[in-house]
Amino acid sequence: MPPSARVCGTRLGQLRLLILAPGALLLLALPSVVCAQSVTSQPATSAATDDWPMFRGNVRLTGVARCTLGGDLQRLWTFPAGEAVSSSAAIVDDTVFVGSEDGNLHALNLASGQPKWKFAAGNPIHSSPTVHRGTVYFGDEAGVFFALDAATGREKWRLTTDAEIISGATCDGPRIYFGSYDQFVRCLSADGKEIWKFETAGKVHATPALADGRLLVSGCDGLLRTLDAPTGKSLAELSLGSYTGASPAILDQRCFLGTYGERVLGVDWRDGRILWEYEHPQRKFPYLSSAAVADGVAVVGGRDKIVRALDVETGQPLWEYATGGRVDSSPAIAGRRAYVGSGDGTLYAFELRSGKIEWRFECGGAINASPAIARQRLVVGDELGTVHCFGPRP
Repeated sequence: MPPSARVCGTRLGQLRLLILAPGALLLLALPSVVCAQSVTSQPATSAATDDWPMFRGNVRLTGVARCTLGGDLQRLWTFPAGEAVSSSAAIVDDTVFVGSEDGNLHALNLASGQPKWKFAAGNPIHSSPTVHRGTVYFGDEAGVFFALDAATGREKWRLTTDAEIISGATCDGPRIYFGSYDQFVRCLSADGKEIWKFETAGKVHATPALADGRLLVSGCDGLLRTLDAPTGKSLAELSLGSYTGASPAILDQRCFLGTYGERVLGVDWRDGRILWEYEHPQRKFPYLSSAAVADGVAVVGGRDKIVRALDVETGQPLWEYATGGRVDSSPAIAGRRAYVGSGDGTLYAFELRSGKIEWRFECGGAINASPAIARQRLVVGDELGTVHCFGPRP
């Protein structure tokens, strides 16, 4: 079962389902929004400037690309990955790295989609790969964490945990951080040695976020934990009111994330307090999608099938759009657009401030993976096992 179908041991198919007509606009955008303001700059990643080396693109997990994609996009190529793709891709230099439920990690040519190499992990891969200093890191359903040579796919080392790994890896210099369903957050050295591990009170589904030497971990214990990154020492804990599968997106001393308690939260993680809570007045559904944050806007999808943009200062909705399926895909922002997939099989592009749909593409299979955007390309996989690559029309 893909990670979008269950988190923290809960089968989400048993949750309430309310059918809403595709394309229904629930809340009109605020009038007279000026779109001339530039997108907030983002911290440097561990790879080249225009790469997307990990889940959400950077260690603060903001979901913001360094390139822009405008106009109508065209599909440049597809790749059959064998089985469903819930792993979100990494894009570094001229290569796309993506996992599949067929148990293989695929390295594809960004320009053509032709395979460069594949590595057989032997078990389904839901973890999104991270590329750091020439090494690809990812985990599999059996709880094995791998390090591969990015150029050749040759295995460098592996570490076995006690449960499934869905969390992506976050890298800080020579240190690698990730969570596991065995309830631990681990820090490894570049040669695979365990530096520290921290035991939580629940499974860790989300990818850890990193800022100013602090690791922010949201998990199935319903807590937002702040750990000292070099040592693993617990610095703070904040109750979120419910367990979480979404990863925190950090903007300065604030972070934003949805919970299974049917809320999206704005948190001052330094002071350890919740600044605001957003809850839809009628539609009570959980959030697995991780927020993308730029230009004063947090964009996030929900199990209520809605993509929404919230004001980062107040949590008030700026716009909402109802798709034809649940939205577990995490949005990616490039320039003035937010791109996100839906369970209805469609990839959407929204104007960031107004919510106007500026482009869409029907991929066919449900899209639970999150778009990766780099080098004027957008890559995303679907539940039919197809990896799609899009770029601007000439």
